Amino acid sequence: MARLNLLCGLLTLLTAAAFAQTSALPSDRLVARLDQMRPFVGQPIAYTVEIYDAGYATGRVYTPPSFIGFGQQPQAVPPARPVLVDGQSYTLLSQTTLLYPLYPGLVTIEPAQLDVPGDSQRPSLNLRSEAFTLEVRPLPPDPPSTFRNAIGTFSLQASLSRAEIRIGSDVALSLVVQGTGNLERLLPPELNLPEGWRAVLGNQSVNKLDIYSGRKTFTWTLYPDPRSAGLVTLPPILFSAFNPQTEHYETRSTDPLTLTIVGRPVSTAAPLPTLSAVLSVFSLDAQEAVDVEAPARASEPLWLALLAPPPLLFALVVLLTRRGVKAPGAPRAARAVRAAPADQRSRLQAARVLPPLQACAEVAQVLQALQADAAFQAWPDAAKRRLLTLLKTAQAAPYAPLKAADSAALVDETLTLLDALSRRTTTKSKGQP
Repeated sequence: MARLNLLCGLLTLLTAAAFAQTSALPSDRLVARLDQMRPFVGQPIAYTVEIYDAGYATGRVYTPPSFIGFGQQPQAVPPARPVLVDGQSYTLLSQTTLLYPLYPGLVTIEPAQLDVPGDSQRPSLNLRSEAFTLEVRPLPPDPPSTFRNAIGTFSLQASLSRAEIRIGSDVALSLVVQGTGNLERLLPPELNLPEGWRAVLGNQSVNKLDIYSGRKTFTWTLYPDPRSAGLVTLPPILFSAFNPQTEHYETRSTDPLTLTIVGRPVSTAAPLPTLSAVLSVFSLDAQEAVDVEAPARASEPLWLALLAPPPLLFALVVLLTRRGVKAPGAPRAARAVRAAPADQRSRLQAARVLPPLQACAEVAQVLQALQADAAFQAWPDAAKRRLLTLLKTAQAAPYAPLKAADSAALVDETLTLLDALSRRTTTKSKGQP
C-alpha cells in the first residue's frame, strides 16, 4: 500500500509539473481599443484591433465586428513588429478602421473574435475582445447654410491655374482643405461664381498625415461668361464645419481670387444657355468668330460715287456678257460646310424631344461625325474651336444634373454653329455653284 501511495504521489507531481510547463507557454492574445466613447454623428473614431501572435499556430481565423450603425474606412495595415509583453515575446499585428457614427443614441460594437487552433502542448482558443457601447451625440440644430458634412477643424486655400486667359478659354480652380477630421468623407463646397459662369467638378485627392489629419484637394474647371472681359474678382469660397472640441459650427473662407480675361466680349444679344454645372457653349472671341452678319457700314458721302471712272461701266458690260461662264470651284471652306448633310441636321432637330441625357449623346455623335470628316480640316479655326467646345459640353452632360432646357440649348447652339458657317461660306461664294 505504501508503494502504491508513493507511485500516485509521483504521478501527481509529474502531472502538475507538466501543467505548469504548459501554462508557462505563451498563448495568442486579442485586444481591441476605441479612442472615443461619446462621438458626434459623423465624427470619425478609430477602432483598433491588436493580435499578439505567440508564434506556435497557423490557420488563425479572425472575425471583425459587424459595425452596424457605422460607416467604415479601413486604414493601411502597418507591418508586423516584435513586442515584449509580461516577459513573453510576440509578433504584433494590428488593423485600424475609422468609424463614422450614422445616427445618435446608444450604439454597441460587438466583440471581435479570433479562433486559434491548438497543438500537442496547447488547446484550441476562441478569443473575444471587449465590446463597446457608445453614446453618439447629435449635431446641434440650425447649421449654417454652407455646412455640408465637415466634422473637425480645417483651413482653406484656393488658387487658379492661370492669372490671365482669353475669352472662350477655361481655367482650373483648386481648393485645398487642410486639418483634422473626416477628410476622406468631405463633400465639396458650393461655389459662388459670377453670373453666367459654369463650373465642372473634377478630381478629388486626399493626402493623409495620420488617421485623422491631412488635406483634401478639390479641383473644378471654370468656364467664364464669354460676354464679359477685363479683371474679374471671384468671391470667397465659404466652408463650414462642426468642431467637436468647441461643439460649435465654424465657417472659414478663402481670399478672393482675381482673373484677367482678355479679348472682345461676345455680343450681349447672344443667348446664354443654362446648362447647369457643365460647360459654357460659347467659345469664340468676337474677333475670331464666324461672320454671321457683317454690320452695315456707314453711308459714304455722295460725292465719292461721282468719282467712279467710266471704265467701271465697261467692266460691267463685260461681266454681263459672261453670265453663262462658270466660275472656278467654290472655296474650300464653302465645300467644307457641306460636311453637315441634311440627315445630321434632322438628327439634331429630332434630339429636341429626347430626354436630356439622350439628347446630349445624340449631339455628341453628330459633332464627332463632323470632326471625323476630312472636310473639317478646311473649317475656319474659330469654328473648329467652337465645335470642340460643344463636343466637350455634350460629353460632360452625364456628370451634371440636366433639364430639358439645357439639352435644347445645346442643340440650338450646334445648329447655330452650322447655320452661321453656312451663311458665311454662302456669302463668300455668292454666284458660284
